[in-house]
Amino acid sequence: MTDLVLADVSEFQAGINWVTYATGCPAAIARVCYGTSHPDKQFAANLACMRAHLQVRGWYQYIVTGQDIAAQARAFAALVGPLRPGEFAIADIEEGNFSQADFTTWASIVHGAVGGLEGEYSGLAFARTHLADFAGTALAWVAAYGQSEPSDAHQLWQFTDKRTFPGIASPCDASIFHGAVGQLL
Repeated sequence: MTDLVLADVSEFQAGINWVTYATGCPAAIARVCYGTSHPDKQFAANLACMRAHLQVRGWYQYIVTGQDIAAQARAFAALVGPLRPGEFAIADIEEGNFSQADFTTWASIVHGAVGGLEGEYSGLAFARTHLADFAGTALAWVAAYGQSEPSDAHQLWQFTDKRTFPGIASPCDASIFHGAVGQLL
């Protein structure tokens, strides 16, 4: 089976050479914003370059506890705009009393505004405790470092935050998808 290992980037990886990165991997995931109050400083550059050079692009929003979930979804949609073929949207859920109903609200608003496929990202322990239908979402992306791949259902497994990639100067998060790039969506 083919494994696709892809980078997950944010403002902490400035100055990415997407042409160089694309020679080794045709897919990546980038942060759009942190809640409603903090657009990622590298997002505009990542959006343009990833769309120009990669076949598959994921866009994620870190969901902030205490901020209105609908407002967060609208902020994400306003920044990313309509999704293009080969793109997907992810709600990064790592804190608070977030529920599956909150994800449903976020996904409904995002889908209505930008289209595409929506999924969830979370650490394994948080997903098991707070996200009852995590594995049932269209795209489940689970983080579990320093161990073997979780047996919980998922499509993407984030296995480290210290992977280096050609074209990316500093180490970053990396995830595995079991399949070829054309199968990711």
